This record gives sequence, C-alpha cells and structure tokens, in this order.
Amino acid sequence: MTRGGKQVEDDRDPMVERIVASSTLLQQVKKRLLDEKVLHVGRCSEGAAGLLVAHLTEQLDRPLVVLCTSPDAAERLRRDASTFTAEPIGYFSMWESIFEVDSAAAPETFRERLESVSDLNSGKIRTIVTPVQ
Repeated sequence: MTRGGKQVEDDRDPMVERIVASSTLLQQVKKRLLDEKVLHVGRCSEGAAGLLVAHLTEQLDRPLVVLCTSPDAAERLRRDASTFTAEPIGYFSMWESIFEVDSAAAPETFRERLESVSDLNSGKIRTIVTPVQ
C-alpha cells in the first residue's frame, strides 16, 4: 500500500480493514476534524480510540496531535494505534517534575521531545500522542 508517496507495509487483519473501509462514522469523524481542527472524543474505549487514531493518521494529510489524560493513557493509546497501522506514531513525553518549584526536564526528556517535534515537522511521523500535562 502507498501512503504519502512511500510504500507502507499493511498487515492489518482483513476484517479490521473491512470495518475501516465501510465505517461511515470514521468518515464523519474525519470530516469533523478537517472542519473544526479540534475534536474531543469521549466515551470511546481504548481499542476503538486506537483504531480511530490509526485511521486519522493514515487519512489526514496534516499533522495530528492527540492529548490524553495521563502518561499511561498516552502510552496505551500510542501502542493501540500502532496495532492498527504501519505508520509510526510518535510520543511527546511530559516533564517528570512539572509540579516542583524551579523544575526542569531531564536532558533525555528534552532530546525525546525535540526528536518528536523534528520528526513531525519533517513528515517522518504524522501523529504524536502526548499526556495533557
């Protein structure tokens, strides 16, 4: 399968592929996101949210930043979305000590964050999942 001018391996289960291809709801969500630029998805199970993020990553021709309620939720969503797409899903980590006075992120956190933003800017990845913190 070709996406964005590059060959992408597609090893999704054929049943998942049929669900994605025939879902009018996924098309409506994509249209809303294109029209509104910000979309709040509530009451969506983690697996379904992963499928939604994977679908939007493949279908949108622009960067996508997904905010989650916690670092654990962000990492789970990134893993779930990666299950449904061969497109890389990036992660933007939070500062470990955000609530401490004069806190600063560890050098490793800075490096990971800069790499994620650089990868998003260069088109290497199209989606970043991050905790809201």
